[in-house]
Amino acid sequence: MSTNADMSGLLERGMPFAARTGIKVLKLDRENIELLMPLTPNINHIGIMYAGALFTLGEMMGGAVALVYLFEHSLIPIVKSFSIKFVKPGTTDITTS
Repeated sequence: MSTNADMSGLLERGMPFAARTGIKVLKLDRENIELLMPLTPNINHIGIMYAGALFTLGEMMGGAVALVYLFEHSLIPIVKSFSIKFVKPGTTDITTS
């Protein structure tokens, strides 16, 4: 892996589950990382973003941060543990940076 395009491709398409969420890399470099999770197709039965999609976005952000710093050495991060506190429901596309 050698370019931002390679890293973006891995984040958007490299993990089939994450790819199904429609996650998009908006920015990815040593200074800025920005990811977008579209509301559609991630709507749950009460019309807000599915909690699993929000969790996936958070996990992908952690992976993006690690990739930016570790790809130069061909290292791939593996999540050992993760917790999240949901503050409010997602009712639109969600961007994280």
